[in-house]
Amino acid sequence: MSIKLNNISKKFEKKAIIENLTLTLEDKKTACFFGPSGCGKTTLLNIISGLLKAESGSIEGVDFKKISMVFQEDRLLPWFNVEKNILYANPKADVDLLLGELALGDIKNMMPDEISGGMKRRVALARALAKNADIYAFDEVVKGLDFTTKKQIIEVINQYTNGKTVLLITHDIEEAVLLSDKIYCFSSSPLKIEKEIEIKEEKNNRNEATIEKYKKEITTN
Repeated sequence: MSIKLNNISKKFEKKAIIENLTLTLEDKKTACFFGPSGCGKTTLLNIISGLLKAESGSIEGVDFKKISMVFQEDRLLPWFNVEKNILYANPKADVDLLLGELALGDIKNMMPDEISGGMKRRVALARALAKNADIYAFDEVVKGLDFTTKKQIIEVINQYTNGKTVLLITHDIEEAVLLSDKIYCFSSSPLKIEKEIEIKEEKNNRNEATIEKYKKEITTN
């Protein structure tokens, strides 16, 4: 079932962040929220995920669904090592496999404060992917990674989320094009959909040429 947002509105300190937004996000597809910082993308994602309550409007298609998230912050549990952080999401997860696929190597016994920021980001992703969810919500999931590593991580994300609904927030055009089925370009004050861009190429056939093909369309007002 698709996720349907009906006239969603949200204010912070009397400022309208989202106002009467109506949007349908296709089931088992990856939707990307692309737009400037502060335009309301994370607020929208948190409303869909049930972490924030909209002041008005309704959402269909998320009730009783299992949602797995990667937040803007890594939110690793500092009292658990890497392995236990991942197993916290799914006690049956193959930690060694996940770490290997995400180019993390043998760090499962290390504590979060013993690994780099980029590693923490990928451990947070491993924890999210370990959970067999219906909906995956990723907020800037591959930020700070070089293109080669980013492409490897994106291939893993596509593998684990195939046939699932994915909601993605990013400022990164490469990430948006390589992961998404549809990109929603937003403006702010309050959040508004400026355009929708469908990425038609098969995910496993996308490359730097694909990114260049859509770059101008995404960035041009």
